Amino acid sequence: MQLDDIRTGGDDLPATLGMYRPDLAKIMIARAEAAGVKVRFGTTYTALDQDESGVSVTFADGSAGEYDLVIGADGIRSWTRRTLGIPLETANVGMGIWRAFTDRPAGVTRTDLYYGGPSYIAGYCPTGADTLYAYVVEAAQDRSTLTPEQSLAVMRDLSQAYHGPWDDIRESLTDPTRVNYTWFESHVLEGPWNRGRVVLIGDAAHACPPTLAQGAAQALEDASVLAELLLRESALSDDLWQEFTGRRFERAKTVVEGSLQLCRWLLAHERGDVPGLMGRISHLLMNPA
Repeated sequence: MQLDDIRTGGDDLPATLGMYRPDLAKIMIARAEAAGVKVRFGTTYTALDQDESGVSVTFADGSAGEYDLVIGADGIRSWTRRTLGIPLETANVGMGIWRAFTDRPAGVTRTDLYYGGPSYIAGYCPTGADTLYAYVVEAAQDRSTLTPEQSLAVMRDLSQAYHGPWDDIRESLTDPTRVNYTWFESHVLEGPWNRGRVVLIGDAAHACPPTLAQGAAQALEDASVLAELLLRESALSDDLWQEFTGRRFERAKTVVEGSLQLCRWLLAHERGDVPGLMGRISHLLMNPA
């Protein structure tokens, strides 16, 4: 089935955009620095102490600072969330994904997904004029003991069941350092996502399997809405946090639940209404966050 793209960002923007994550990070860091952000690498914090006036942060390199707000955008196993004492169970969905960044054959001009066969999903997405991101989803297994070369061999072997452009993609899978394996995991933190002057966003608050390819997008929406509110208001307040929760919680939760529903259908080998579910989520996301 060929589905028409839904331009969730507006008619003047592409419906989808594949991009090498390190390239995106470079663009975002450059823009942040141009806006006056002071970026520090190679350190983390060891303590957070807050009161009504601010947050005292102690860093691993021995330095310290006072801040009006701390944003924990530190991923699915967020140290900030643990520091705040927020209990949250991250569940293994039951699937594992092999990912590779490799050369793009000339015949690959769009994102395709293959459902079924020995793996749950095999797909690819162009990320540039001559690069793509390819992936194969299997039942979750302990792959931690494999060497990079063995991991490459496993991904190539799983891809043997898929043809068309996969035959050319497979030939380009030669670099073990470009192969990654992780399990699908998920959680949703009930609102609010802040504790005083410390707030969680992105995977720290809501993580979904990549079956809808919305994890990073939802994190960026969190950041955008939070920035909008902080620029609009002169001070942090309960009203600000209530509005943030009101605009973000149900929307992010719906995306997580939709992603999990796709996983449940695949795990049960059921022919669920995948296009319909994707369409409903896309139409939801067409409305501003």
